[in-house]
Amino acid sequence: MNTGTVNWKRDLDVKHGGDAEGMLVDNGIIFFGGRTDVPDGTDTVVAANASDGSFLWEYFAGETMWNFSPSTPGDDTLLFSSTCGAVFRISFGGDLIWKAGPSHPGEMCVPAGGALGPNGIFYAEYNEGESTMTDTLAAYNVADGSLVWKRNLPYRAAQYPAVGKLGPDGPLAVLAPLGDNAQPPMPKELEDAMLASLGGASRNMVMAMDAATGATLWISEETPYPHMVGAGELDEHNITDGPVCYPDAQAIPLISGDGTVYSSSSHHGDLRAIKDSNKDGVISPSEVSTFETGKCFLNSPSIAPGMLVAAPCWGPMYVFKN
Repeated sequence: MNTGTVNWKRDLDVKHGGDAEGMLVDNGIIFFGGRTDVPDGTDTVVAANASDGSFLWEYFAGETMWNFSPSTPGDDTLLFSSTCGAVFRISFGGDLIWKAGPSHPGEMCVPAGGALGPNGIFYAEYNEGESTMTDTLAAYNVADGSLVWKRNLPYRAAQYPAVGKLGPDGPLAVLAPLGDNAQPPMPKELEDAMLASLGGASRNMVMAMDAATGATLWISEETPYPHMVGAGELDEHNITDGPVCYPDAQAIPLISGDGTVYSSSSHHGDLRAIKDSNKDGVISPSEVSTFETGKCFLNSPSIAPGMLVAAPCWGPMYVFKN
């Protein structure tokens, strides 16, 4: 860490796709995603030794994960969910403990997934296909995979949820980012047709729910966006940045220690700070602070003591200090 010296480098016979697969290191093991039968994304969990990178095992899930991001409750087990809502718990030895939720082997539904809460519950956000109306958030007991609660969501579910307390004395909440995916640059005629199918504008929102019951705490929607292509996509870019960002509907919400929720838009390029200060369940305009970058976001901002850092797809990185 101090010098950047390479300790080891290992080539493994693992295929991977074009998504942003995450890595998790715990108890001396590196976990990451690979692909076996799917053309893109992840359908296989790979484990390697953290000391030397040597291959340990593979677990073929048979369901498609996108932006694979596994979690562990710290008991030598791994949790993750698919784009269509299948949830897995496997051991650090690569054995299935339980599988829950809908099963769509090999299918790619939406770029969604799941998150582990500190309350022994795993939350899966999903839609069982772009042509269906199954926008869902489901909560599963980590111990045995039993369903704790499940509810339909009011809009398109296509991202990972976030779990955290809405302030030191606030409720433990699960936040579902919902919205229409921004699209890459396209002919105006095609964009107009797609917009017409959406009622003339793309929509993005964050929905906060009680982590124990699924009851709605509040919903905050940004101003509808009268385009399909994200802000900044048509600008002239540095050649090293690539030609297009093509972000998800919005980034995963970020929850700060004081309960403020930071939402970054793949449409307008707005960074919004949201907090239900009076706890009335309604997010009023005075409870939202907006910073306009004019560039769409793919990823969440990052937070550290006294600092917030946000990096949209294009242009500068923004650092805020208190």
